Amino acid sequence: LEHGQGEIISGVKKPNVRHNVRKLQEAAARQACEEDKEINEENLKDTGLECRCEGVDGGITLICVDACAYCNPMETVCGINSAQAFYDNESGMRTAIGGVFKYEKGMQDMVAVENIGCMEDENGRIVSCETCNVYANNHMCSSCEFQRCADGRVEEMIDCSNVEPGAVFDFCSNVTVSSGLFQTFSDNQFDECLPLSILINTEPTSHPTPAPQDYPPYYYTYSSSSSSKSSKRGKGGVYSKSAKKTKSRRLDD
Repeated sequence: LEHGQGEIISGVKKPNVRHNVRKLQEAAARQACEEDKEINEENLKDTGLECRCEGVDGGITLICVDACAYCNPMETVCGINSAQAFYDNESGMRTAIGGVFKYEKGMQDMVAVENIGCMEDENGRIVSCETCNVYANNHMCSSCEFQRCADGRVEEMIDCSNVEPGAVFDFCSNVTVSSGLFQTFSDNQFDECLPLSILINTEPTSHPTPAPQDYPPYYYTYSSSSSSKSSKRGKGGVYSKSAKKTKSRRLDD
């Protein structure tokens, strides 16, 4: 046997069909990621968006980072956004999306939202996801559930009170958070793309203006339990409001 390549019979190599199929599937996931990378960078070039595709267990992850800082109204708390999508090797399609907000001014914390088991429509937009999870500084919140709002929208009900007392958010309604880990969830805050120079500390310990690549992404343990049947690619979209509030909505503008 020639490892990984197939069985040798009388000097003729018998193809390893499973190996070949797996390589084709991985190529499809990589191609889908690269296509969305180009589309998102073009559509969001005003923010200096930078994207890359990285191989992870079971698929390919698209990671996009705005060359922006997002702040509260007083610009005393600011951070950097990273939006991510997972392309499953088995289907070649996008089956998970997420957003990460990393505070860099006023506090040093990180909030991440992931939606997994997602499906796309014929235009390549996410239309549903099976499960949502929320993390704060790598600690998973107690619960995240999808709910049907009175106006027909599907949004999240999130309970992070195990991380921060009182941190319960119903995204069918306007959310206002004036302090703490989950400020980025607030409506009408952390929305404007500001120069990264705003992150520079005016105290003697100030550091150079960071670039997006200085912020390593938060890697989710994505699940590929649900695969999309669509074969058409479109620009990346998001499903939930909390993921939108970590600015992954910028992939769906």
